[in-house]
Amino acid sequence: MSTSLPLSVGQVQAQVSSSLAVAQVLADDVDCHIFPFQDFGKGRIKKLRISPDAFIQLSLQLAYYRDRGGFCLTYEASMTRLFREGRTETVRSCSNESCAFVKSLAAGEGAEQCRRLFRKASEKHQNLYRLAMTGDGIDRHLFCLYVVSKYLGVDSPFLKEVLSEPWRLSTSQTPLQQMELFDLKNHPEFISLGGGSDL
Repeated sequence: MSTSLPLSVGQVQAQVSSSLAVAQVLADDVDCHIFPFQDFGKGRIKKLRISPDAFIQLSLQLAYYRDRGGFCLTYEASMTRLFREGRTETVRSCSNESCAFVKSLAAGEGAEQCRRLFRKASEKHQNLYRLAMTGDGIDRHLFCLYVVSKYLGVDSPFLKEVLSEPWRLSTSQTPLQQMELFDLKNHPEFISLGGGSDL
């Protein structure tokens, strides 16, 4: 039978202070840049029968390609609310279809070809999102296989390689609760539907 050692108030306060210092360093390393965009919004995108989420994800792929000259593993969270105590699943937004669209646009191919590839890439993204949302994504399954392999002491080169790839681009929706951090009365141009990315 194990017994836990009681902690003194001083030890708890020291640990809280230490944790606060680490959290403050991380918070101080975050830059928040807001770029108001008022040319059009999700209504116009929906009229074109395109998912606003797919539009943003493809735009982020294009921006990353133009900035870095290539593609990277991209994370987007999908909610799994259809399941009891469901949390998230990963949508890997950098797909063959999104890369084909970006390369087509970068190469200056014709407008019709770019539109066709854009539509194909947005449909692929929506399908990946749908699969993730309904429990048919791959990342939580891969993670479970990894946990079981560790438990059983099985070395899996495949899982080690797949799960060690870094997420270079992480995209998400900014929760509306964070909007209180901005002075919207004096800066109404900062009102946003909440898209965001982390490069």
